[in-house]
Amino acid sequence: MEKKNQLKSCCKNGLSSPNTRPSSPRPCGRQERGIGAAHTLYPAFAARRVGMTERVCRVARMASVGFTLIELLVVVLIIGILAAVALPQYQRAIDKSRFMTYIQVLHGIKRAQETYYLANGFYAPSLKELDVDYTAGCTATSERNNMWTCPHGFYIDLARAYDVALGGLSVSLCPGHNTSYESCRDNTHASYHIYFDHYPDATKSGKTYCSSSTPRGEAICKSLQNM
Repeated sequence: MEKKNQLKSCCKNGLSSPNTRPSSPRPCGRQERGIGAAHTLYPAFAARRVGMTERVCRVARMASVGFTLIELLVVVLIIGILAAVALPQYQRAIDKSRFMTYIQVLHGIKRAQETYYLANGFYAPSLKELDVDYTAGCTATSERNNMWTCPHGFYIDLARAYDVALGGLSVSLCPGHNTSYESCRDNTHASYHIYFDHYPDATKSGKTYCSSSTPRGEAICKSLQNM
């Protein structure tokens, strides 16, 4: 940078060398004091000196604008590194946010079922008996309304809510395969399961857990481990 500034100063003052300092500013190419006689006696030398000064000025001007290839490569490399780090984090945050939307729906159904159980001694055989909105923009894929296809590749299994012997709910992420239970089961990234408080297996009753079968699913479950 210091050398570039010196070259600019040289062109501004009409010098061919950054180390020569004139007594006053002069236009580029003007002869320096003390060597005028040499220029007069040796015109070829003067012409070469003026030409060299013009070339130095031209090089200084070229160096002051644009970017070098190395600088561009460094910028591209930095952008690539940032993208490689940021994009997976962004995808993980999106997946977690969407999962949380449906997990809240499942927890709402569970709370309604537990309230129903306290009042009747058993879980509601149909979700229609519960005062809760469990659609979340999803579309039923079965006559009993216990399987739901949801936006962004999610699939909700409410079948266990109808089965008193089981008493559980689950939501799965299976993009492109969320039209049926079998298709989603074989192509799921991650599933979040919720068991009712009176589930027959005491080791699972009232518990929640996340299962995964792909690296994307593992990242999702890791982000949901405290839910």
